[in-house]
Amino acid sequence: MIIGADLHPVLRRLFEDLEQRHVAWTLLRTPSNPAAPSGDVDILVAPGDATELRAAAHRLGFASLPGWESPPNLLLLSFDLPSDRWLMLDIVTTVAFRRAPGWRPPDVAREVIRRRRLSDAMAVPADADQFWLLLLHCLLDRGSVAERHRAPLRELARANDDSELGRQLLEAAGATSGPDAFTAAVLRGDWEGVEALGERLLADLRRQRPVAQRLHAARGRLAALARKPLLLRRRRGISVALLGPDGVGKSTVAAAIAGGFPLESRIIYMGLWKMTGNRPPGLAAAAVRPLRIWRRYLLAQYHQLRGRLVIYDRYVYEAQLPPQPPLTALKRPYFWLLAHAVPRPAATVVLDAPAAVAYGRKNENPPAQIDADRRVYRQVASRVPGAEIVDASRELAAVRAEVTAIVWRRVADRWAGVRRRGAPPPPHRSASPTPFHG
Repeated sequence: MIIGADLHPVLRRLFEDLEQRHVAWTLLRTPSNPAAPSGDVDILVAPGDATELRAAAHRLGFASLPGWESPPNLLLLSFDLPSDRWLMLDIVTTVAFRRAPGWRPPDVAREVIRRRRLSDAMAVPADADQFWLLLLHCLLDRGSVAERHRAPLRELARANDDSELGRQLLEAAGATSGPDAFTAAVLRGDWEGVEALGERLLADLRRQRPVAQRLHAARGRLAALARKPLLLRRRRGISVALLGPDGVGKSTVAAAIAGGFPLESRIIYMGLWKMTGNRPPGLAAAAVRPLRIWRRYLLAQYHQLRGRLVIYDRYVYEAQLPPQPPLTALKRPYFWLLAHAVPRPAATVVLDAPAAVAYGRKNENPPAQIDADRRVYRQVASRVPGAEIVDASRELAAVRAEVTAIVWRRVADRWAGVRRRGAPPPPHRSASPTPFHG
């Protein structure tokens, strides 16, 4: 298959480093857009070189997903701010398929790597090998041939005659259909026929699978169930609080971050003053407010225990804004209590924009009040450890990207801290999770 020379700069640096270090690797499937990959980048590596590949990725800012940080399966994630893009590496040391757990044809991975070729900085399988790897990925991982894979498969099918990979795979599966049947159906564009052949192949695999493979797959499922409680602490999500005067775009930025984050996330409104429903009298509202804060905070802790990113839209730090009359002397200790009611989040971001910009977006507080609030929020940022100020007067994409980079640094630091504390490697699993859908 003809591959363009454009390649994402982070991937280029990684691939060139692997070649310089003589790592035995290849892409399993060429990304549809190597310059801006939108899904997993699937890499096959020799078992003895997996640790070297992981170290090379870590040097470029990738972090290992807790629970999937060791061979034979390894997931590495990174956010690249210059390109505003998430990069996910799904690294395996064997050729295996999700709908056929336990089936690992002998020597296939080694032969695919041996026959690979270099295209620009990318190591890719030989065209004929690419055909079978992509076709069986469609049939034995996904269960169907997606529209975007059909043209590449027809192009690759024309080079299939010079490869024994298909025959090796089908013979190892005890398949009743030969490789020529698959190739002919692809060349005809008979995708229903191709999928029917795939279902027959899957039935052949399940029927002839030896007891040892069945036991191996069952042990993998049981191990995955047993380790789920053990992963709660390691996969615990982080929280980020977005602060700033009215009009800087806190809710808009929160929604944009949540929409682009590759793992699960939740937005929790932590405003202190806005009430919904029937507003209680002043003293009752004051008494209920700390309870309301803690209820939302405990909800956030639940989501973090599930491994989710929690984005706080506003936070208790807003109680540091100067109290307004009347009863300012009584309000000061009460506001101090609110500002310290719950622990600080992992990251605090103050969105800052000129008063004219904020007022133009949301005509609530007058510009003079917004300017006064800006000064207070900047003071808050100076007092909160690790807080950062982000220019929110720019386009939403630029603001979202910068805040996302801040969040990612906190996530990567947490995952790296888990790794440094010597968490044991996970047991073998038969299939990869799919935070991205490539």
